[in-house]
Amino acid sequence: MNITLKEFQNYLTYERRFSAHTVKAYVSDIEKFYTYLLVHDILDDKVTKYDIRAYMKEEIERNISRTTLQRRIASLRHYYSFLQKTRHVRDNPLLNIVAPKGHFSLPRVLYEEEINVIFAANNKRTDFLKDRDQLILEFMFATGLRASE
Repeated sequence: MNITLKEFQNYLTYERRFSAHTVKAYVSDIEKFYTYLLVHDILDDKVTKYDIRAYMKEEIERNISRTTLQRRIASLRHYYSFLQKTRHVRDNPLLNIVAPKGHFSLPRVLYEEEINVIFAANNKRTDFLKDRDQLILEFMFATGLRASE
């Protein structure tokens, strides 16, 4: 680990009070970027936005998930802001870099037939909580309440 990365790690740990897991993830992301820089013979103070885009392209080609790439870009953005603040670099090459959009999937919803099966199963019950549970189920389906809520 180089000196500036160690300083950044201390900054995250002691000044910003990030969790140990977050600090570990940031440092790991930045070390991966330094490996890329080493392979391409680029100094960290000479990095341009084109180098960042080439790095992102290479990561995408390696099938890195969008979420991971977003975190890596956030780590690097934070790191270069730190380097700029501490005068280790003059320019922040990540200012105009946009991380790829994440993949958002819609939640699975129940169809009317599935809801009717649930209501019918509850109606077959004979215990004293049947009516209460029926109201809860109707409330959940009427308001669109999620299972986690």
